[in-house]
Amino acid sequence: MLWSAVTLAFHRLLRVNEYTFTARGAGLEYSDATMYPDRVELRLRVTKTSQYGSGQDISVRRTGSPTRPHTAAASYLAARGSAPGPLYRYDDGTPLKPHNINRLLQTALPNKDVRSHSLRRGAATLAGKAGVPEYVLKTAGRWQSSAYLRYVRTPVAYRALPAALF
Repeated sequence: MLWSAVTLAFHRLLRVNEYTFTARGAGLEYSDATMYPDRVELRLRVTKTSQYGSGQDISVRRTGSPTRPHTAAASYLAARGSAPGPLYRYDDGTPLKPHNINRLLQTALPNKDVRSHSLRRGAATLAGKAGVPEYVLKTAGRWQSSAYLRYVRTPVAYRALPAALF
């Protein structure tokens, strides 16, 4: 479950409250996921940028990525079963919550300051470094403003470039 949730969050630039359950309970439900051979379709019920509660559909496609988010999602869905309720839940039915993701990341990387939002920031940074066009990055991350620029970390070596040009 955790592998599926983390790879999904990273590859689809998800905010933690879009796939886990919070006090408001807006996370993904089992009924929000549809499995296809080449992709998993998810219906985000609420996103930060869907202020009118319209949600958004996203796809997790089969890729050659070493983390294989489609494979992780397909394996988890097969093991989870079709019982209604939260998409990501423990065997006892307890829903995955933001603090569970934070604890996992802090356990995996104990000397780093990582949180659930680090997945989103890391994915945006990698996309920026890979030359993904701004409009694609904004669309993928569901940003409606230039706020995504705060997520794309500039490597230290590039910070010296402007000074070297003058």
